[in-house]
Amino acid sequence: MSRKHKKKLNYRFVCLVCFMLCIIFMIFGYIKYRSPFYTTYTIEAGSELTVDDLLKRNASSPEILTDIKKGVLDTVGTHTLKVKCDTGRYEVNLKVIDTVAPVITFKEETLCYVGDDITAASIVESAKDETTITYKFKEDYQFETGKATYVEVIATDEGGNQVEGSSTITVIEDTEAPVVNAAVGIYINISDSVAYKKYLSVTDNRDSYDQLDIKVDTSKVNIGTAGYYPLTYTVTDRAGNSTTATSKVVVKDRNDKEHKETAEKLASEFVEKFASTGSNKQEKLKLCFDELYDHFNRTSVHYGTLDAYYQDASYGFRTNSGDCLVMISMMRMICDELDIEYVPIIRTDSSNTTNHYWIIADTGDGYYHYDVYRHQGGLKIYRYTDEMLDEWNAKYNNLDAYNKNAYPARETK
Repeated sequence: MSRKHKKKLNYRFVCLVCFMLCIIFMIFGYIKYRSPFYTTYTIEAGSELTVDDLLKRNASSPEILTDIKKGVLDTVGTHTLKVKCDTGRYEVNLKVIDTVAPVITFKEETLCYVGDDITAASIVESAKDETTITYKFKEDYQFETGKATYVEVIATDEGGNQVEGSSTITVIEDTEAPVVNAAVGIYINISDSVAYKKYLSVTDNRDSYDQLDIKVDTSKVNIGTAGYYPLTYTVTDRAGNSTTATSKVVVKDRNDKEHKETAEKLASEFVEKFASTGSNKQEKLKLCFDELYDHFNRTSVHYGTLDAYYQDASYGFRTNSGDCLVMISMMRMICDELDIEYVPIIRTDSSNTTNHYWIIADTGDGYYHYDVYRHQGGLKIYRYTDEMLDEWNAKYNNLDAYNKNAYPARETK
């Protein structure tokens, strides 16, 4: 064999070896860096999905990069998920299917109001499915006021699974007016801005709060001058039914403090004299309450108002006499001195021709009723719940009846 021929063979051998090495490296690289994730993964709508579900073999630090919480797992279709592990980033086609039919309860009878948009969904009591459900009538029904119409409905989810149901739909007129509760008193300072609607609670048999027309008549309210002013709410539903409720705006002069320092001083002395043995707010308030209840002289005298109570408080502490307005003024000053939260209460029962006042106070365990006035039957209204007060009111002509919705929630035990 000639040298030239031998050299040619050596060259071919070297090329073959290099080629084989390239093939080996390519196979090694493919094995090492090929995706450990499935190319396509199928899942039932609403099922949970973890990164381990997407792996067809073990991989280090696998992670789903796509946010699957945003409508992916409950939306039928194919979604591209971005995933990664120690060997790189990959994509998985997630195929979401829905093979389970919806679970639907249909109403036996359906009432709709004149003017309502009557749809096939109107007869659905409850529905459960992992995907969106659409409803349609089997026929084109015509509805007449006061007449019951039998209807059939087809419900279809995103997977094409169907459920049929039926009901009778009766269209009626809405003749029921909204139920309105307005705060008895709205207390503000001169020139304060007021969101009057927050002092109003409204319910309606048909309309939501946003669907009601709520008008507030503040024409008689002068927030620039201290005093008492009537406020009127008119609430109208979509059918035109209206309810009117009134409230009282009490505008206080924050600069009218000529009696405040005197009242605070007398309240401090009263608390020191009669409540020094108490170890907590409740005990101290009880000692002060008992002193007023047992020794205060009831008269018909007062000088101030529910809002301008410093003068009445001063008068009561000095003379140990006065009416319920004086007594509540003293209790308010005592609560201020003891750092106890309280709210004054106004009797609202129209069968009683005179006003009556007391407080609810929270000494740390919720609001209870406190009324130092000695009522019929020798009653001492101390830490009363609403239930206890209602029971007594039933016997004594609603002497302490009031608008419960206008005040903070009271304790029940």
